[in-house]
Amino acid sequence: MTVAANPGTETVEAVIISGPRKGEFISIDPEASDMLEMTPEVEALLDEMVAGAQRMAENARAAATEMKALLQDLHQIREQLS
Repeated sequence: MTVAANPGTETVEAVIISGPRKGEFISIDPEASDMLEMTPEVEALLDEMVAGAQRMAENARAAATEMKALLQDLHQIREQLS
């Protein structure tokens, strides 16, 4: 969330991550939108989804590191065989 130029007002800014509008930057006026009011259940579900996404990102980073090491090994083996 970013604070707008006028003190006391806030705007929510986001990037659409999927679908035909993927990558589009949007701003949501909290006073004009009821989307920002969440029940405790929805908030808990979103928190759980964020935690899951963070775990997936950590696993992806670890897999990428392992893949880079494997590729380096393969390049070394290829050089030795040449």
